[in-house]
Amino acid sequence: MPKLFIAFTIIVSAFTARSADYIIFEDYTELRIRDRYQQELSNARYRAIRAYAPVEIIEQTALLGDQLTYALKGRIDGQTAYIITGKNGTFTGYPDDKYVRTFNNCREVHDTFEISSSRSFVLYPEYPQQGGAIPVDAGAQVQRIFKFGNRYFGKLLTGDKQYGWITIRNASGWHKKKGNDSGPSVEFTDDIVQTIRHRLTEINATYVDYFSFFNDLTGKHKSSPQWQLAQRENRLTCSLHAPQSILRQLKESSTYVAQEIENLFIGKPFTVTRDGQTITISAVHQNQ
Repeated sequence: MPKLFIAFTIIVSAFTARSADYIIFEDYTELRIRDRYQQELSNARYRAIRAYAPVEIIEQTALLGDQLTYALKGRIDGQTAYIITGKNGTFTGYPDDKYVRTFNNCREVHDTFEISSSRSFVLYPEYPQQGGAIPVDAGAQVQRIFKFGNRYFGKLLTGDKQYGWITIRNASGWHKKKGNDSGPSVEFTDDIVQTIRHRLTEINATYVDYFSFFNDLTGKHKSSPQWQLAQRENRLTCSLHAPQSILRQLKESSTYVAQEIENLFIGKPFTVTRDGQTITISAVHQNQ
């Protein structure tokens, strides 16, 4: 059977602070967005993008495969997406009265705080303190995503998981979450886990299609390999399960999936390592 050209070959990447450009929209349902395959998003995918979710800009002006359509290429919740624009860079169909703003040269942060006193933290959807205050209740967790100037943009990891610019009203009402004695660490959010799970599901479906095709051609009945995801505390493990004869056929797979998974964690406090057919993603403990 021909070798299948999808698998993981991930290098170790440690967390280092880096700069990035972001653009933030008030309403993503008013945009035309395509996925990493340049296919239109489903209605469910549109609705899943939260208001004011930051888009990390990968390429300001990208020309799609049809050589006619222009788009901003970026990452939304870790997934590559294309936001359709006109040739002049304006966003197709986006209303003039809806909020949109670009933030350049931001410093990525990605640490997590726990709120111990209600209303000690407030989020404002629009920079710097506009769009209506969102109070944060005691017990909630807030992840700082990036810093622009002297202000931090973050996300509630609990409740409605809203986004906004952080304003601290009570300096003693919050504390940085700690992992072990090595210092605080960022835990895997539901978004991260679901993004990886969704990607593995897509890969598994591709394997099924390939093996069904070649089984029909050869008259054989080989089972398709399957990636499985397991989570234990601050570690995610992706393991490929298949007979050894099939695993050997996957050794020369492309880095297609590897690059996507690695890109999810660029500039974030995680390491990604590979041991044979097992991929391990671990949270990095940082010194305060």
